[in-house]
Amino acid sequence: MFLGNNVKDQNWDYAVFQELSSCPATMEGSRSADCYGCIPGNNVMQADAEQAYIQAKLEGTPTWVEIPREEWPDEWVKRGMIRPVCPLHLALYGHPDSGGHWEAHCEAHLASVGFVRIPDWHSTFWHPEHKLFLVVYVDDFKLSGPEEKLQVGWNLISQGITLEKPEPIGLYLGCKHIQTKGTLPDGTPFNMMTYDMEEFLKSCVDLYVSLAPAQFKIKTALTPFPPDSKEHGLAGNPHSKGCEVIHCPWCRDSFPADLNVPRARATTKGKSTTSATVPGGTGVLQPYAAKVLMKLLYGARLARFDLLRAINNLAGYITKWTPECDKRLHRIMCYVHTSLHYRMVGWVGDKADQLQPHLFADADFAGCPESQRSTSGLHMAIRGPATCFPIAGASKRQTCVAYSTPEAEIAAAAFALRMAGLPGLQLWDTLFERAVVLQFHEDNQAMIRVCQTGRNPTMRYLERTQRVCVASLYEYFCLACIELVYEATHRQCADIYTKAFPEASKWYAVLLLVNVCDGRKLEQLLTSFTVHNYEREQEEILSHFKDLEPTKKRTPHDLYAYVAAPSTVQRRGGTTKAAPSTKQGGDTNKVTQKTPHLEQGGVTDMTEDNFCDDLNLRFDDLPLPYGEEREEKPPTPREQGGDSDGSHTSSGRPPLAPSVLHTTRVDGLKTIAKHGDKLFELDPKSSIAILKLLEAYDWPHDDITDIGLTPERFAEARSANTKAPPFSREPQLPHATPAQGLSVEHYI
Repeated sequence: MFLGNNVKDQNWDYAVFQELSSCPATMEGSRSADCYGCIPGNNVMQADAEQAYIQAKLEGTPTWVEIPREEWPDEWVKRGMIRPVCPLHLALYGHPDSGGHWEAHCEAHLASVGFVRIPDWHSTFWHPEHKLFLVVYVDDFKLSGPEEKLQVGWNLISQGITLEKPEPIGLYLGCKHIQTKGTLPDGTPFNMMTYDMEEFLKSCVDLYVSLAPAQFKIKTALTPFPPDSKEHGLAGNPHSKGCEVIHCPWCRDSFPADLNVPRARATTKGKSTTSATVPGGTGVLQPYAAKVLMKLLYGARLARFDLLRAINNLAGYITKWTPECDKRLHRIMCYVHTSLHYRMVGWVGDKADQLQPHLFADADFAGCPESQRSTSGLHMAIRGPATCFPIAGASKRQTCVAYSTPEAEIAAAAFALRMAGLPGLQLWDTLFERAVVLQFHEDNQAMIRVCQTGRNPTMRYLERTQRVCVASLYEYFCLACIELVYEATHRQCADIYTKAFPEASKWYAVLLLVNVCDGRKLEQLLTSFTVHNYEREQEEILSHFKDLEPTKKRTPHDLYAYVAAPSTVQRRGGTTKAAPSTKQGGDTNKVTQKTPHLEQGGVTDMTEDNFCDDLNLRFDDLPLPYGEEREEKPPTPREQGGDSDGSHTSSGRPPLAPSVLHTTRVDGLKTIAKHGDKLFELDPKSSIAILKLLEAYDWPHDDITDIGLTPERFAEARSANTKAPPFSREPQLPHATPAQGLSVEHYI
């Protein structure tokens, strides 16, 4: 081991090296390799390099080292050497440049055997010939790809790097990787990867218990967030006892008198506000907070995304710790102890051509009680019809206060695209060997509209305050490789990274969205995934038929042009004037509405003031057969049901409503129908079909319910045809037989 903290130059000053720092693979790259290895037909394996650093030569500044006396060879002792030194040729552990030299040596060898480094993804390599994906984290190698090609890949790597025997994925970076197979509720088989860090998290709890005072006892906690309280922030901190207060006439709460006074001029009376027993003092856990939180953060980033928001939010108070922070830290550790059996899982049941990256972005509004700043959250996953594999999750407080929810959402979207979305496109384009489409999920419609149009005149300050350019977001979402879609709030996976959920039921629901669940209740997660997939499919289907959403229930009047009924206004004597149809020679300039019955031979033109416009039909337009038994004579205003222009008839009586049986003159047809006239005749089959439609029709409820049906007529209609369907409501329309047509008097 090279003691890098005790290195001097020839003048006995601290030595300066090239500082060739290495850049190992990210955790997102590691999970991406797991996802690629879970594709049907693929697998994932791991191997360690033996004494990795000393396999590389040390270049750059010549270095001489002093060897401990117990390691001296006998010849040095015999020669009486005092402080012998020797040149350092290999990249020894501890040397500031050893990591960089090992990384350069590893990349040079991998490039010589056909591996290509993926741009902007350090220490991740792709072999285009064998379709192998390699991730290198210092001396840990993880290889995924077609199962029959894995050994070929290991042989290529071993040609220039000494490796231990490759083995199936297991303990990698302190996390247990468990491979299993299963079946979704719909019967689709899948390959699953389970991330188990129970032992590591248990060690975090043990560390906390050993450092915390005795009064902090571990209890059961179902969420990492304490119940909501007004005591978190000064602006929402009612103060009704102790010192001088100000009473608010609006909320009727009391606040400290020096709440809005600068600290230098603040004066307090009574209890001191700097006491350790009130907010603003120093908590007893402050000396250990950074040690506990940073260790716990590693496990959260690797396999417990549900802890990210609680840890990152509390980490911002390390330099301004209060007793309230003690309670929050203790709550987090109680939750970790309660949820040791929780696991994060991912499964793949589809082929590579069915998979797409999905990115979720979300933000709260003024979530920080002290600074009023919002929190950005992102969640990235690979999804398909039978696939849901988490890749990345992040929670980060925004750099300034947002004035509205859309502003916070825009900043969160820029953060998500910059940190995960755009880099992920390069990786998955390579692995899937096609141009993938990033599905960007957003639950704020105002933000979606801004990104789709590129116009945001009310937030022209964004580029200066949030460092976000709306024009760049507009260009990103105009690309063919990014699709901006609206996501329902209850399916917004990034919600867990931005908000506190003190209620256990709501908390467990958002846990399932990020694939974290009770390891003993895995079927709950699979069922939730299936239900959400079904909801998305239904919403996508309905989105293609938006024109049908506002339509009303289909009735027989919408299907058959000859089925009609007077409206309520006409039955009650309202005055209505109908414009003649174009088929009957009327004025076409007065036609303002057309009906959808062109192919069915019904009425094609109607005016807006037609008394029967809700049914798109008028009973007046039914043609009457010309018969010799009726004497033709010009209709009188009384027979037409009203006058033409005057407000009163010749007899001085008020005008009546137009008759529903009056139509414009048509050659060969009568224009006036009287009681007892046959309109048309129906055969038994047609009459049964009409009765079925009438039975299923939802008749409007109004004052007129008697349509002339008597028990005798009902019995006669039933006896005419025994195959008539039963009726469930009364009264019903009479059944027409071949000998007895539908008479006008049945409807009056």
